[in-house]
Order: sequence, then structure tokens, then C-alpha cells
Amino acid sequence: MNRLRSSAEERSIRNKFENLLSENIDKLSSCAVIQLWEVIQQNTYHERRLLHDSGFRGENIIIAVLDAGFLNVNILAPFDSLFANNQL
Repeated sequence: MNRLRSSAEERSIRNKFENLLSENIDKLSSCAVIQLWEVIQQNTYHERRLLHDSGFRGENIIIAVLDAGFLNVNILAPFDSLFANNQL
């Protein structure tokens, strides 16, 4: 599905984003605004509505995640509690 978006699609994405933002601006952090923009772009790019309407809804699927972890996780302070609570 790699394709360039038309200017109409770009306007549609921007309008969706601006509408969501204006309705929720007092509830969102700057990080959430960036994430919201990325989600809207991804959903539009991958034609989520077309896939969803075609019956692809993520039901009865298996997803595998391969994770190499974090470099120096055993010495980085943000992960201390994971080791203290035997979660790693």
C-alpha cells in the first residue's frame, strides 16, 4: 500500500486532526497531540476504514513480538523497580 497521498487526502487528515484537537485540547499533553497526529496519519495511510469495512478487524489473529530489550537495562534507573519487583 505504499502510495503517495493526494492533496484531498492530506486535507482530510489535517481536518480530522484539527477537529479532534479542538474538541480535546484541554485534555491533551503535547506528547499526546503528537501521538494523535501519528495515529490519524497511520489509519488514513493504511486505509483502516476500508480494511475494517472489509471484515479485517483483528479478531482471531496471533501477533508475535520480537523484542531485543533495552541496552543497559540492568543499570538504568528507570528500570530499577522492574528488578526490585522481580519483573525482569
